[in-house]
Amino acid sequence: MEINDTLGVHDGIRYMVKSKGEKRPYIEARSGADLFEDTGEFREITQVVDRRNGRYIKRVVGTDGEIVKDVDLPLRHHDGGSAQRRQPSAADSAATDDQDNNPAGQ
Repeated sequence: MEINDTLGVHDGIRYMVKSKGEKRPYIEARSGADLFEDTGEFREITQVVDRRNGRYIKRVVGTDGEIVKDVDLPLRHHDGGSAQRRQPSAADSAATDDQDNNPAGQ
């Protein structure tokens, strides 16, 4: 009996730069491989949030070298990537409406 398998190692780095006394970092950056659930493949990501200069930069490169995403825009135009996550689903809205119309399960 013979068993063969492959193990892949993916690395990355993430850092933040803060000034003393400030709560939020003025630079947040990450670079490295990230697994994308939609395709099941690892892609190289480089992302920088530069609050001091007001820039958002993100580049995603696929395993074949194809640039999947290349963004460089003013930070004020970036939605934080959470706009879709914040929108409730229709089921969530219906449940909220039911609770509003029938408080305390009456």
